[in-house]
Amino acid sequence: MIVIEANEIPREVFKWYSKNSNGILAKTIKEFGIVTTVLDDVDEEFLYPSQAWASISTGSSASKHKIRWYNDAKSENAFYWREVSKKKLHVALMNVLHTGSITDEEKKQYDFIFPDFFSLKPEVSLKKYKIFQVFNHKMSISSGRKTSKKTLLLNSIVSFLSHPSLSAWGLSLKDFKKWLSIVISVKSDSESLRNAQFILQQRIFLDVIKKGLGKDLSVFFTNHIASCLHRNFHDLKNNFKSDEQKKIKIYRSMKMLDDFLWEIKKSNVN
Repeated sequence: MIVIEANEIPREVFKWYSKNSNGILAKTIKEFGIVTTVLDDVDEEFLYPSQAWASISTGSSASKHKIRWYNDAKSENAFYWREVSKKKLHVALMNVLHTGSITDEEKKQYDFIFPDFFSLKPEVSLKKYKIFQVFNHKMSISSGRKTSKKTLLLNSIVSFLSHPSLSAWGLSLKDFKKWLSIVISVKSDSESLRNAQFILQQRIFLDVIKKGLGKDLSVFFTNHIASCLHRNFHDLKNNFKSDEQKKIKIYRSMKMLDDFLWEIKKSNVN
């Protein structure tokens, strides 16, 4: 089983995107619809992503799991992926929230771990990705502020040259069109660089599951669409010029998720 956890995407965005595309998301929504669940263990004004995902991933109320912030999770919290690993099944985790709670001893239970973006521990279980883990962490903790293109690109180059391996960085010719799109748009919109993080992460995840790791459960978490929506979400029914530019950005980030899902499907893994 493969689980994709895409953070903070409103139902409205899924429906809008499916009406304006013909990829796997549109076909899935047309065939199966969208199931809505209600997380009512915390008042909405106090709800926070790390808390919501803890409730979803444990099936417990906030009063029981007691997780509010990203570093609140403990090794005893019964996340569904942790419970599966305890059964000695094959589990792979990429960027999943609260994986920073995995202990050094517990690491042995998993096929592959690349911890969540706010954590450098546990270390990624395949050493070839260690340099990228550090870089990924730096990108993630800077996501709340506008990072200059010059600084970001310079750090990228320096980090890559310290360990110049395409596969270790999630770089692939298969993603050429996505990189070209970012290069073209970055001059006028530096925030498009946020999608670069997702492209690298999804390529590493695809390589890992194609190797047969996580054949019982593989989980991938992404925040790239939420990052785009925080800056561009609006009434998708509007057609003002500024709104059209925002729609393009939202569509582009959703399309990357759509392409990722299609590549998983056609790979015939799990």
